[in-house]
Amino acid sequence: YHPAAEILQAGDYLIAVNDTKIENIQQVASLIQKNGDKKLTLQLLRGNNKIRVRVDPVCARDGKFQIGVWLREDTEGIGTMTCVLEDGRFPALGHGITDIDTGMLINLQKGGLFPATVEEVIRGEKGTPGELTGTVALTEEEKIGNITENTSWGIAGTVFDSDYGYQEEKSMRIGLKQEIREGKASILCQLGEGVKEYEIEIEKIYLTAKDQKGLVLHVTDQELLEKTRGIVQGMSGSPIIQNGKLVGAVTHVFVNDPTRGYGIFAETMLTQP
Repeated sequence: YHPAAEILQAGDYLIAVNDTKIENIQQVASLIQKNGDKKLTLQLLRGNNKIRVRVDPVCARDGKFQIGVWLREDTEGIGTMTCVLEDGRFPALGHGITDIDTGMLINLQKGGLFPATVEEVIRGEKGTPGELTGTVALTEEEKIGNITENTSWGIAGTVFDSDYGYQEEKSMRIGLKQEIREGKASILCQLGEGVKEYEIEIEKIYLTAKDQKGLVLHVTDQELLEKTRGIVQGMSGSPIIQNGKLVGAVTHVFVNDPTRGYGIFAETMLTQP
């Protein structure tokens, strides 16, 4: 049985069940059981439209009522915070967080920023991106900031932990895209203990780029190549430095050449809504 077939769609956001606002998946399950075999009214957000649909639950073999959908409540992962501004705001990743199944940009309600420990570096191969794996303690005591936005240009929010906040002695100016030149640059990333600087080349600059691919990068640092073979997942958001200025952030890796990837302009990250 598929009670929700052709009624619910992948990417729908469930707002309410029988006019009761939803906070978590357990609440949804409870309301479905309470409803029994009566017709269920669901309020959804589909794109920018709020709609109402009705579904007939089915009693499964275990005696519980089901509507035949897979629900996801939250998402988490390791990425890189690009910088912290003087007012405590931060941009990160350089690209939005999308649903793993639909590829759609996630409509964020709230989120937290936590320090991560990198425990393993899986090196990239041709056709297979590498990644950083590690641990994160997702507790209120460990939280260092709040994520308030998830857009095509990355996530953003505010840091409230002073240990990770703005530091005048380490500050640098933002480099506008017209100031960027092809040639030597560097990226900052953390592959273990502490943040290190690694050499790269900026190979191409697309000044009119409307996406997160304004820069083509080539990793040239031998230490970084030995550790990762280039750009790996988890390095998204790593700041790109040229002539002492923050000019961009790493966003994507070339699947068939992990030594190369794309970057977004810093001014694009910081000025997009």
